[in-house]
Amino acid sequence: MKKNVVIDFSRINDYTGFGEVARRYYAELCCVDAPDLHFIAIVPPDYTGVRSENIDYLTTGNELQDLQRLGLSADLWHTTDQRQHLSPRKSGAKRLLTIHDINFIGEKTGIHRLKRILKMKLKIMRSDYISVISQYVKDDISTHIGFGNKGVSIVYNGVPDIESAPREQPAFVKDPSAKFFFTIGQVIPKKNFKTLLPLMDAFPDHHLYICGETPGPYADDIREQIATRYADRVFLTGQIEHSEKYWLYAHCAAFLFPSKLEGFGLPIVEAMRFRCNIVASQLTSIPEIAQDYISYWADFTPEHMISVLQKALDIPQETLQRRHEEMYRYSQRFNYANYTAQYLELYRSI
Repeated sequence: MKKNVVIDFSRINDYTGFGEVARRYYAELCCVDAPDLHFIAIVPPDYTGVRSENIDYLTTGNELQDLQRLGLSADLWHTTDQRQHLSPRKSGAKRLLTIHDINFIGEKTGIHRLKRILKMKLKIMRSDYISVISQYVKDDISTHIGFGNKGVSIVYNGVPDIESAPREQPAFVKDPSAKFFFTIGQVIPKKNFKTLLPLMDAFPDHHLYICGETPGPYADDIREQIATRYADRVFLTGQIEHSEKYWLYAHCAAFLFPSKLEGFGLPIVEAMRFRCNIVASQLTSIPEIAQDYISYWADFTPEHMISVLQKALDIPQETLQRRHEEMYRYSQRFNYANYTAQYLELYRSI
């Protein structure tokens, strides 16, 4: 008899790292050969993407009713993102919880931090097994929350073969011959993009494209600084298409990633696939994922950041090319075939 595995893709429409992983993993499951497993996907009500004949579907918020309508029961329920709810108790399914990060440890203080810790601890206690996306996340949880007696597996995120995907020059790139730096992510405090602005004083012949959602006052502050000092060279672009992102990776003088909190750091691996010259913070998971293939900022003072970036740009071309080829080969271990295979084994063993 096949094992019924419910997998929560409620965030599949999100334009974030969470959403990107959900979309890629779902695409793998649509064509995977696993005769001993039957997949049941939870998707949001407004999901309009591909549906597989080999997968049954539940609607977010109506899971148990949909299961009953389909005449199915759940043996295992995979909550793919710690922000989502665990399976309803009435389902009777075993619970696999994936935790991408506990960034609230660095973002919250006082009672707000304590509430988040207790909420996460309760989720872990109510789960049967835990997966995390890096050794850093595992260590962070062990330090601040604990796993109790739960089994834990590290399953690194994947990146598809994006280097051969279509590329399109973004409309906001007015002069494609101009040298530029590139970064991407939600423009929020933990991404630390504001520290990149002073660098532009030292590199007057470069542009900077900061791409991603721009919610809240942090993005507004960056926008004001750009208007005051860097209006013709720094651009806060908002969300971009994948084809535009790939063009920027392929043509940037350097990919800059000063993030202070990462559970994995998906853009780092994407940049590796394009053999980018990468400079990033050495905080949280980034050194674990990027190893010695990139340059690191030890602090965020303008003088230090400028010095490290200049040294990265001054690496002899032959040395840089050799490092980038090694980096590219290394980055290929982060793929969705490995990611999916590891989860299939977990589904079978839990």
